Amino acid sequence: MSYRNYSLLGTLTPEKEELIPARGFLRLGLDDLLVVAREFLNPWLSRNGLHRMLKQREVLSLAEVG
Repeated sequence: MSYRNYSLLGTLTPEKEELIPARGFLRLGLDDLLVVAREFLNPWLSRNGLHRMLKQREVLSLAEVG
C-alpha cells in the first residue's frame, strides 16, 4: 500500500492554500493561476498538484463560473 500526500506535495502551508480558491474572483485559467501561484506562493508548485488541490476543494473551473 502506498501513501499519497494530497497537500500539494507538502509545499504550501494551509494558509497559502486558502489563497488559491480566489480563482473565481481573479478569473484566471489553470495555467495563469499556476504562474501567479509559482510567483507568489511556491516556485516548485506543479500544475498537476494545483489541479488536484482545486478539485479536492471543489473550486469551480472558469467555464463553470460563467
